[in-house]
Amino acid sequence: MLRLLGRSTSGNVQKVLFLLEELGTEYQREDYGRQFGNTTGPYLLLNPTGKVPTLVDG
Repeated sequence: MLRLLGRSTSGNVQKVLFLLEELGTEYQREDYGRQFGNTTGPYLLLNPTGKVPTLVDG
């Protein structure tokens, strides 16, 4: 299953959400980004730019 890391109010996250829904892909979205303040440390290992969205396979 895919994990989508990003806040639902982000336009870029919404684009990925739309695609996943259209493809019928199973996914789990987790809140990451600005107000959640969790885009440092371990998150930077997944996405060195520290921006959302990040899609994790597995």
